[in-house]
Amino acid sequence: MGSDNVSEGWEEPERRREVVCVLVGRAFDDSYVDRFYGMLRSFAGVPFRLSVVTERERKFQSPVEPFVVGRQPYYRADMRPPQVKLELFRGGGWPFDEFLYIDLSSLLTKDLRSIWEFADTRSEPLVCVNDWKYDTINTCVMRVRRDAGLACIYEDYAAGKRYDVRFNGDQDYADASLKSADRLNLVSHFPTSDIVTYKNLLRQHRFAPRKARRAYESACIVKFGGSPKPHQVFEADYWWRHCLRRPHLVLRDRRYLVDDLQKVWTLGA
Repeated sequence: MGSDNVSEGWEEPERRREVVCVLVGRAFDDSYVDRFYGMLRSFAGVPFRLSVVTERERKFQSPVEPFVVGRQPYYRADMRPPQVKLELFRGGGWPFDEFLYIDLSSLLTKDLRSIWEFADTRSEPLVCVNDWKYDTINTCVMRVRRDAGLACIYEDYAAGKRYDVRFNGDQDYADASLKSADRLNLVSHFPTSDIVTYKNLLRQHRFAPRKARRAYESACIVKFGGSPKPHQVFEADYWWRHCLRRPHLVLRDRRYLVDDLQKVWTLGA
């Protein structure tokens, strides 16, 4: 399964790359996986296989590998559904030793060459994003290698250990677990220019549009967090509500990046 798409001008690595995403709950419908596969097919730049970790049987149009994990006995009602991502740190739990994880609430906007190349230079088993808002790792994009040191994250979660964190979700839990075990030396961070957030770009665009444009064009992944979700930026209703809430920003915010992002959103349609 997967794609043999290779970007022009880049010599194909010998091994196939493993890419993983997580689809749980009802925040995103199954078509998000097909759209994500379409973006990967255009921008992965290497042969790849996409695996989907989910809590139930689903139907996808794209050739993906599903992993149904269900609701384990330690699934916690007080944590957000994406807590399933903590399964990714389970030692020996996956049929591959290394993979790139990307949130489905992300749009791929150009070749992922810089992501692969940077990750390959790092010896740390976890390469992820340094959160944009506060002192924690961000798990929206991760290159994970099988490592006994990282397994503490999953082991803490499975054992029912709790941490006092800002947001009771997977990324704060993983960060707290690594800090508790004094294992932040196992973590490296992707360059900030490679992965940007839609909200940060929009805020910057209001006061420095040229700088925001340069930031968008240098990035290969645009992450959406909270609201809006990727599909909402293409809906007229979202922009009407946005304008009603922020009438003083109508001219600056109107349909920001919609035309650019529409091109990649439709790759898997």
